[in-house]
Amino acid sequence: LPNGTKMAPAGASGVFNNMGAGSDGGTISGFSVRKYLSLVKPIAETQTNRSEQSWIELRYAEVLLNRAEAAFEIGGTFIPDALAQINLIQDRAGASLTTLATTDIQVIRKERRKELALENKIFWDLRRWRVIDQEQNNTAYKVLMPFYSSQAGKYFFDARLDERNGRLTFDPKWYYQQIPTAAIAKSTNLEQNPGY
Repeated sequence: LPNGTKMAPAGASGVFNNMGAGSDGGTISGFSVRKYLSLVKPIAETQTNRSEQSWIELRYAEVLLNRAEAAFEIGGTFIPDALAQINLIQDRAGASLTTLATTDIQVIRKERRKELALENKIFWDLRRWRVIDQEQNNTAYKVLMPFYSSQAGKYFFDARLDERNGRLTFDPKWYYQQIPTAAIAKSTNLEQNPGY
């Protein structure tokens, strides 16, 4: 910095282009996930940037989202119940101004993506909905990159394509596993899954 002091260019976590570098596992944006972490719980003494917060596998909001999706898929008289569940989730989040009057499957899916972000659920949702091959067809996602200006004394954020130019692709045959040839040989009625 102009005054001679030093600082990490992207905050405490820092930016790492090498995916094996850094205690945060190699984030290229410098952002680490704090969702689920309790800042009042003690940090493990042997490792930095870790918390003793127990892992949460299922939250009440996910139960409501599951119910909303199931109600919508059943249809008919269950559609109002799907809407009620989405409105409950939004009210719990303090988003009562956006309470919905109607719903469709895309509204429910969007709500799942917002509520369950960074919880290792979205990949499996996209597979279950059979849309991951459409979404990740040679897709490059954007990254929010922080830049510190020593003259302005603040950070600026730029949404840009990942500088590694990584592309994601999902082959539709991956929706199903390959059936072992030995299992197919035992049964004349068993056929291999498409694409294998």
